[in-house]
Amino acid sequence: MRYHLFKTSRTRNLLIGDSQAKKLDIANFNILSLPGAQVKHVFKFLPKKDIYDTIVLFIGGNDLFSGKAQSNISASELVQEISDLANLLLTRAKKVFVLGIPHRHYQPERTKEVNALLASRRESWKFRGISRQVYSDKHLRKDKVHLSSDALNGIVYLLKGKILYNSYRPELELEGHPQVIECCEVCKCLSWTGEDYD
Repeated sequence: MRYHLFKTSRTRNLLIGDSQAKKLDIANFNILSLPGAQVKHVFKFLPKKDIYDTIVLFIGGNDLFSGKAQSNISASELVQEISDLANLLLTRAKKVFVLGIPHRHYQPERTKEVNALLASRRESWKFRGISRQVYSDKHLRKDKVHLSSDALNGIVYLLKGKILYNSYRPELELEGHPQVIECCEVCKCLSWTGEDYD
């Protein structure tokens, strides 16, 4: 099984992401990072009901691209998969948000199309675009895929200002994550509930 990281926090907020969330650090969220994961892989890491009040999905880039090449999935198919996952998570938490997929310089139209379709959905979960917080000229690290520290700071700002609203307490920012658990081969954080994935 591929490894996953779980940054624990005392709050009842969870962010589930692919490797984009690996370097994300915000004390107001538990962060489950699944490097290399596609939307279908998240189903193996679903939290139990009523553990979290808010769940945020930050996933989809690995579905759209295979390295720098475009994958075979259409924008509408990916939007449906994300929507199905978000609707399922609504049975386990009070609020679910879907963050936009970060653009990649070599094919920004792929992510723009998916983000536009997600924004137009009328569901019980809410979409939050990231383009205003992540600036295209400096958002990618040298690998041209992962977000830079500046961009991650923009994501933190978005999570606090556009998702937490009144539930954000500044004192939590000082607590940090009590621990970071890296699970490889054997899950130590008890998040993994399914089969191995490729």
